[in-house]
Amino acid sequence: MTMDRGQFLGGLGAVAAGGPFTIRCAAAQLSSKTQVYDLGDQGALYRTWLDLGERPGFSCTAAVLPRRAFAASIIQHESRNGALSAVTDAAQSTGATVAINGGYFNGAFEPDGLLIVDGKRVGQKRADWMGYLIVDGDGNASVTSKPDLRAARYAVQGNPMIVEGGNKIGIIREDHRHVRRTVIAQSGDLVIAMVTGPVSLFTLAYALIERPDAFYLNRIDAALNMSGAATTSFYAKPIDGEPITVPAFWPNRDVITFKPRVA
Repeated sequence: MTMDRGQFLGGLGAVAAGGPFTIRCAAAQLSSKTQVYDLGDQGALYRTWLDLGERPGFSCTAAVLPRRAFAASIIQHESRNGALSAVTDAAQSTGATVAINGGYFNGAFEPDGLLIVDGKRVGQKRADWMGYLIVDGDGNASVTSKPDLRAARYAVQGNPMIVEGGNKIGIIREDHRHVRRTVIAQSGDLVIAMVTGPVSLFTLAYALIERPDAFYLNRIDAALNMSGAATTSFYAKPIDGEPITVPAFWPNRDVITFKPRVA
């Protein structure tokens, strides 16, 4: 179910009236302590705190990358051995500027949901999940609910779509489950690889809809929730300075990387 921004803002009043839930996200303010790092090729990394008024704020680390300058790919880590550092290892072994943990997996360490790596289907599509990250043969990453899998060199399913196509809110109920999140989002020709501190999906969805300016964006067109909580992991290498990492506390089965294109 989706609703546009106007419907969502109107619905907040009804939700609050029906129970103890209240939120005043209109008062959200970007922290003056935002740190910005140059990733080269017009890519930027933002580390910030989003203050959401009466609701708990959350930390956020987000790389904003032009698709024309960074090619995406997905790398498998098929064994649990060493998978705790899979994101950092994948970035450093491939020369990627940014890497982030990818899709879900089951207890047998097999992909849960669609996973295509270098044109080979590794994991099977789930009909109850609507969100996909698709990477075409030119390395262009897209977040969508309507994928053309014929053109996909890489693909991974996530769930749920936090922001659906056309800047529509994808989460309409507060479950009060605050865990770390991993998100792949898109704004025009920019791709955003993001990890957060503990936050509910509802609060995160609202922040992405209402505060894209936190990342110097006009809007978020689509955002997909990937495997998070203990698996949340992130790596970025600014052009000056040491790598910035967010470590995982659990192994990861696949990693999404963004590598500078060769001129």
